[in-house]
Amino acid sequence: MKFLKRNQLNSRNVKDNRVAVEITDEVLLDTLNAVLIPNGPTLNRPGESGTLTTPKVGHIRYNTDDQEFEVRQGGGNDPATGLPVPEAWRRIRYKEPALITQQNLGNGDALEIYFGPLNSGHNVYPYPTLTNPQNILVFIENVFQISTTNYILSDNPVSTIAMSKQDGSPTLITSEATPSMIGATVTGTGISGLVTGVSPGVSLTLNSNAVGTGIVNVTVARNGRFVEFTSAVPYGKPVTVLHGFDR
Repeated sequence: MKFLKRNQLNSRNVKDNRVAVEITDEVLLDTLNAVLIPNGPTLNRPGESGTLTTPKVGHIRYNTDDQEFEVRQGGGNDPATGLPVPEAWRRIRYKEPALITQQNLGNGDALEIYFGPLNSGHNVYPYPTLTNPQNILVFIENVFQISTTNYILSDNPVSTIAMSKQDGSPTLITSEATPSMIGATVTGTGISGLVTGVSPGVSLTLNSNAVGTGIVNVTVARNGRFVEFTSAVPYGKPVTVLHGFDR
């Protein structure tokens, strides 16, 4: 009976002038020519629908759709930021400069100190770590802000605010309403919901109705990483963040 065997190099250093496997398992490509790595369109990439190969961290190929080298990377925490790095196919960066992203966070109202959530648009580094606020550049209008002196970074900041509510209405009246509250979770006596709209300095609109009428202390819990200023941003002054200096 004959058997089909997989071709492999002898790990006892059977060597020609092209490829060898040393006894230490080091693979040598001893040629002055080139190496042709696997290549093809995205639909033939391991893990895509219809392919038989399961993608593994460390896989490398050339994507003929993107005209880019790509590797399978991730699955742990980034040592620099501590953020989880989801396993995914990623392009290999060359020596081109990193993209600097400008994020506009709205205007001050002389009350708000929280601006965000921060998002650079990068799938691995959407924002700096809490301990590295200096990795972004923060401006109020055209005035540069100094980290720890003028601002820090804060996760899911919470405010407790006295608001007026009407029974059966999704609107809460408060002069402290700010754009950063969009998407925040709101809880209080007879109140529970998400902020779906803001009229700055006037009111919040929830995705549910308030029960009862009167003045009540309401907790507003924002979602994400925010710039927290040490004092309120002056009325009408725009807040801008530049991302990408830590990549």
